[in-house]
Amino acid sequence: MAILAVKIETKGDVKKLLKENEERMYEIIDTLADVSRAEWIRLAGERLHSTYREYVMGLNTSESIVKTGKGFSQVSLVGWLPNAVENGLPSFDMKPGFLASPKAKVSKKGKKYLRIPLKSFTRKGRIARGTNIRTASELSPPESWIHPGIEPRNLASEVVKYSRNVFKELVRRELRQ
Repeated sequence: MAILAVKIETKGDVKKLLKENEERMYEIIDTLADVSRAEWIRLAGERLHSTYREYVMGLNTSESIVKTGKGFSQVSLVGWLPNAVENGLPSFDMKPGFLASPKAKVSKKGKKYLRIPLKSFTRKGRIARGTNIRTASELSPPESWIHPGIEPRNLASEVVKYSRNVFKELVRRELRQ
């Protein structure tokens, strides 16, 4: 699970502000979590396509944002696919997973197989044109069901940089008051 961790060093005026108005600093930290999550979703919308919806769902679960109200807030990316998109995934053979499915059947020759419906889309990837059926079986060629893997998007690291700047600005505003 990708967790947004922003370590804030408190020095000088910030340390003084912390001591003088602890509750306000807790509010700033909670606000920072909300702003960071919003930026993470914005970046996903800008950079992701077919995985956008599920990736953002990983930022919208009850587990994805935790606020204690005591100076600790955490934003997490929840779910297998969102984290595979965030961190990347090496190439892998999908056939063993397909054949382990409870929907897999056994042929007259005693070999496992599974029929897999695949939707085909227009060039822009938005409109389904139809469904093709492919079969994965123990007799399929070894390289026939290799997933190419997923390149890491690393949006969380960009959000950490953004969050540090937002925190500095929120504290500057607070110090001006």
